Amino acid sequence: MVSYDISEPKTLRKTAAYLERWGVRLQKSVFLLQLPQHLIKKVKVDLAGIIGDHHHPMLIPLCTRCFEQSVVLGKQPEPCVVI
Repeated sequence: MVSYDISEPKTLRKTAAYLERWGVRLQKSVFLLQLPQHLIKKVKVDLAGIIGDHHHPMLIPLCTRCFEQSVVLGKQPEPCVVI
């Protein structure tokens, strides 16, 4: 899972567009990515290039069991599957 808080509109748009290519948007600035380890490394490098030193995205590894135990309150997002 990737989460971020970016105030610069251009960087915000670039970050969101990049992450939409790799995963599912759960909230405005939270994405779920299901990737093999070598692609996780690529995403980290690419995000660092987009965001630079000004912002600090958080990449949180989730196991299938942890994800399945997550709880969503209110309107449910699009279904997500973690393999």
